[in-house]
Amino acid sequence: MSRATETRLRKLEVSAGVAGRRVFIFGALEPGKAKRRELIACGEATGDDLFIFTGVPDRDPQSYVRFTINASGEWVR
Repeated sequence: MSRATETRLRKLEVSAGVAGRRVFIFGALEPGKAKRRELIACGEATGDDLFIFTGVPDRDPQSYVRFTINASGEWVR
């Protein structure tokens, strides 16, 4: 991603009020949806968090990547 695009995306995230929210990135859709429900049920995630499904199957369908968006719009692991 180009630097200008990253800057633009960061500004949009901050203006949209996503700072402080968690982002969960999953591969395949169906296993990802099941894991999403599980994360919400156990309290690790909330319905306000951002969930992204790439559609690309992982070796482990239960795996995911988690980030937090800080106040300046940066994604932090």
